[in-house]
Amino acid sequence: MLDGQGRPACAIETTSVLIQRFDQVDEAFALAEGEGPYEAWRDGHIAYFDRNGGYAPDMMLVCERFRVVDVFVRNEKAPGLP
Repeated sequence: MLDGQGRPACAIETTSVLIQRFDQVDEAFALAEGEGPYEAWRDGHIAYFDRNGGYAPDMMLVCERFRVVDVFVRNEKAPGLP
């Protein structure tokens, strides 16, 4: 995975991939994303897809589960920090 500046941030291992309709994503998957309760996940994703080309309940999503294998530590300071 890359950070916001395109630099490697961590290594992941994909554990499963499921292609399914938006309206079939279950609460367990939404909660695993860590973005709050199911309703917040749903509303946030609908807003995101609306802003980026359109939302439809039957749109197909690629739902990936993964585990973090390694986090890459940098020695440099972030811009603007002492």
